[in-house]
Amino acid sequence: MNEPDFITIPSAEIHCYGKKYDNDGIWHIVANGLPLDFASADDQETAPQLVQRAKDAGAYVTLAHPEWYSLTFEEAMTVSHAHGVEVYNHSCYFESGRGSGIAVADYLLQENHRINLTATDDSHFRVPDAGGGWVMVAASELSANAIIDSLKAGKYYSSTGVDILQFEQHDRKIHIECSPASHLCLAGSGNLAVYKTGTNITKAEFNLDNFKSDWFRLTLIDDSGHFAWSNPVWL
Repeated sequence: MNEPDFITIPSAEIHCYGKKYDNDGIWHIVANGLPLDFASADDQETAPQLVQRAKDAGAYVTLAHPEWYSLTFEEAMTVSHAHGVEVYNHSCYFESGRGSGIAVADYLLQENHRINLTATDDSHFRVPDAGGGWVMVAASELSANAIIDSLKAGKYYSSTGVDILQFEQHDRKIHIECSPASHLCLAGSGNLAVYKTGTNITKAEFNLDNFKSDWFRLTLIDDSGHFAWSNPVWL
């Protein structure tokens, strides 16, 4: 399946029992870069155990569509050792209007868990849900190992259509270059945020000298309602 300009990475949405508020009582966990012989969970394996086993097998592990099946903050804390949280799921957005996960991600950040963010399409093809969410990875080469390593290092951003072309931090000064956007927001602890709005913004700078938070994450929105999210940055 691999070509010079296209590769596949063995991945799966893995499941186990014990999830509240799911019609089937199962957890949904995404694992990218799984070995092909990774065994399914048995009836006794818990979500924290499954997340850890997938990580130990070398996968990049994220919590799928938290809003879609009402992942509680208490449940999220039990799997806070996952690499990331899905903050946008295109299929869930169209099918149920429950496509976000940002509240769960922010809660884990508030509790000092250094998690990343992802966007996906999660296409099931019951609705036009292909190509609605993705990640853009800065990898050293087009290989599965390089991409998984960059995912684990947080060297990527998530998007539904906005491009982050440059994102630099020098002490507490942030420089951003992007495709044309109308709103840029740096959100941090609690309800803390700073933002810029305008038309066709392609460059912006923020000074965080008075930003009283240990972390921030960048959100960009364009005139068409497309988004991009950086991974959280710890100051």
